[in-house]
Amino acid sequence: MRTLSSYDIFLSENTRPAVGLLRGLTVVLQTVNIGLFALFFWMPFNVPSYLLGVSVGLAAVFCLLLPKGEIKASLPCWKPFLPTSALFLMACLSVLYACDKAEAIKTCGGQIAFLLIPFVFFGMSPAFFSSRRIRLFAFLFVIGCLFECIVRTAVLTRCFLTVPELEYYRPTGFWTALNEFLSFQGIYMSFAGMEMPMHTTVEALFINTAFILVFLARMHGKAPLNTPLRRHMADLSLILFALSLLTSNSKTGQALFVLSLISLIVLAFRHRRRFACGVLVTAAVCGCLLLPFIGKGITGRFSQSLRVMSNVRERTPGIESDGSALPRLYCWKTAWEMIKERPLAGWSADAHIDFKNNFVAHYPFYRNYYRHPHNQFLFIWMETGIIGLAFFIWFWIKALCLASKEKRLFWWLWLLMMFGYCMIDVLFYCGLFYFMGLYGILSVSSFRKHHPDLHPDNALFL
Repeated sequence: MRTLSSYDIFLSENTRPAVGLLRGLTVVLQTVNIGLFALFFWMPFNVPSYLLGVSVGLAAVFCLLLPKGEIKASLPCWKPFLPTSALFLMACLSVLYACDKAEAIKTCGGQIAFLLIPFVFFGMSPAFFSSRRIRLFAFLFVIGCLFECIVRTAVLTRCFLTVPELEYYRPTGFWTALNEFLSFQGIYMSFAGMEMPMHTTVEALFINTAFILVFLARMHGKAPLNTPLRRHMADLSLILFALSLLTSNSKTGQALFVLSLISLIVLAFRHRRRFACGVLVTAAVCGCLLLPFIGKGITGRFSQSLRVMSNVRERTPGIESDGSALPRLYCWKTAWEMIKERPLAGWSADAHIDFKNNFVAHYPFYRNYYRHPHNQFLFIWMETGIIGLAFFIWFWIKALCLASKEKRLFWWLWLLMMFGYCMIDVLFYCGLFYFMGLYGILSVSSFRKHHPDLHPDNALFL
């Protein structure tokens, strides 16, 4: 089998000029397409899904143009995706015993990214994901997160200024009204009939990742930040990301941001103490200036959730719902009752129908009816049974092994964020892209380390 190299892939010695030209064109188009995805991952109207479809098509064309030796050489990069591919196959097989087969097939179609994203990494081969392209995609991703933060701020500002339900608080002062709005922004958004660009927790994952990337680049003095102006721009982006995360409607996103920031500061003290001290001083000054004004807005949902959990523990009648902790408790209890009924085979890919019916039967008084258990582990167990759960745990074991070999804080923080998300929600749409996309980069990084002849520059930005 021939050795895989960037020169073999993009222009082999025995390749006809027309084929080589077509390969080069495919590489350029794929680079542009993934760059657009990094910039506009937050866009509505299924824009990310369309870009993924284009990426899969380009990967298929490129794969067909590769010599057989290079295709075989890139097969090992599929191995890290075996658990998620098997999990998707289990969901498809469960259609056979689904009550509503059309709905089950539709659900499987919504999860097909479990196969499409790995195919992009396999079809384009690991040599495509060079360190230069990884840096380019990371830079565009950070710019995309800045775009999303600006759009998010504009949407929230419009809602804050126009929603009539805040009129009761406006006479008491601007900051009182702002704290009330930040504490319950999701409710006020629904009152105004407005929607955020992304699901709040998924949004927090993306922005937190951008914050980590910029922080690490700033700490290590990466090439893009080699001028004072660029460093100042990076500092401003860090402040914007931090404000967006602290004022987020996602308590999970806020908690993960604080844990990430603490981990990054500890790492900074090991490499650049002066930079770490600057971050601590900035955080302390900003905290002292902001907390007196919007502290209640930042911590309001936390205090309400703690009060709800205390009432649940004490079995206080007439529990007040926070729209977060209490419905998740109800969802987890409903899912567990269904799992106990069918622990081995699960309820098939149309399990969300039975879940909603059971939720309504158990909690008819609750204001919302849910279609999934708000926990990825329970969701997979409920849908595909114990075998599907085993495949999902297999994925986590492989991800932990890959992260331990990389020995980079970024990947440990990514695993922490993914685990936190999987404990309180289910991967859909952009959350699935985030989950599989970064896992693909991690697997490519590991593959390249074991094949140093793949490219002369095998040190990835991440």
